[in-house]
Amino acid sequence: MSKNKKLCIGGNKFMRNNKQTNQNGNKNAVTTIDNQSNSNSELSLTTIIYNNEPVITTEQLAQVYKSDVDNIQKNFKRNEKYFEKGIHYFFLEGAELRAFKNCPTNSRSVNKHTRNLILWTHQGATRHCKLVGTKQAWQQFDVLERNYFNKINKPNIPQEFLDQMPKNYPDALISYAEALRENEVLQEDNRLLESENIKLSSEKEQLLPRAANWETFTNTNDLYTIKEFVALADTGLGRTKMFDFMRKENFILKNVDNENLPYQQYADSGHFKTKMTRRHNGTLYQQLMISPKGMNLVLKRLHDKQMIDSEQLTEMKKLALGLQKNDSAEVSV
Repeated sequence: MSKNKKLCIGGNKFMRNNKQTNQNGNKNAVTTIDNQSNSNSELSLTTIIYNNEPVITTEQLAQVYKSDVDNIQKNFKRNEKYFEKGIHYFFLEGAELRAFKNCPTNSRSVNKHTRNLILWTHQGATRHCKLVGTKQAWQQFDVLERNYFNKINKPNIPQEFLDQMPKNYPDALISYAEALRENEVLQEDNRLLESENIKLSSEKEQLLPRAANWETFTNTNDLYTIKEFVALADTGLGRTKMFDFMRKENFILKNVDNENLPYQQYADSGHFKTKMTRRHNGTLYQQLMISPKGMNLVLKRLHDKQMIDSEQLTEMKKLALGLQKNDSAEVSV
């Protein structure tokens, strides 16, 4: 036999010489049968996989069935109604054909000037065998079916995945563009998360010293000035505005000597106390002092008035109760 044209997709050649086939058990060798000379010869084929199944070109069919390309094409045109596209054959043209040609493993599968290409499936090859109708064609089909179509290891891909795969080149481009957009969104989300993590880490570093101070304050029975409370709680209110707020909420009042004193009920309950303090000019006055219990009372009222949010209040109460190590603790607000 003269040297045969080799077509390829997938890179697995299916032909070896007869001696090597017998020794190595090459299951994919396609042996042609010459009835006149009563001898066997081998036709060199190469695997072509398209749409996840083995296919064969018109030229290969003609070679295997000992026919010619023109006869195969005429048989198809006369009986085209018995062939279903996508079942018996795939018809490639335009963008799909260009994509097929541009694949490196297909470089010799089709002439670069070809405007369209038919790839025959197992079912299509069966129909052509019937149309050729010769004994030799049937013998060759048995060999082709056994050693080509049925011996190719198809990828074990779940059907639900195959159903989602693009069916043509334009769909593949659209799918690729959508994947790029999704990737960009994911990258942007990752950047935002990284930025948020950096921000939270910075806030944590700032809160740690305050947390230590707050735990020290609220685990003692000491009393603290309003200036100390304002600096520690960091509610956004200064000393003067904190005094104004506590007077407005009837925690304290201002007497005739311009001193801020607690109402009796809050003094008796231990929320506030007063102590005699000497001013710079040497005069004495009653200085308002607040206890850890009083701090929590004022913070809760600030929350009730929506001057601080629940997160701030919860954090302060966690710190006050020494619960900063138990993130799952429930704190009543």
